[in-house]
Amino acid sequence: MNPWVKSFLIALVIETLCFGLMHSSPWGPYGPDTALTGTMFMIHLPAMFFMDPLSGLHLPEWTFFPVLFAIATCLWMLLVRVILAIRVR
Repeated sequence: MNPWVKSFLIALVIETLCFGLMHSSPWGPYGPDTALTGTMFMIHLPAMFFMDPLSGLHLPEWTFFPVLFAIATCLWMLLVRVILAIRVR
């Protein structure tokens, strides 16, 4: 299997688990309500940093989570690809 495809599939599974955990726990009026939700929110901060330039485009509100999911998956894919490239064979 191509290493990029393998890293994409692993990243997709990781991001699906993180995204599910982040949205399965309750949210309070000012943000995450539990430590698990807060941790998952912190994991997504780099993706939110990359989404910041998109805020000036005035996209519809429903596009926030799909774009966050896609950007976070790409970041996980790059991290997994680096790990697969430097691991001892």
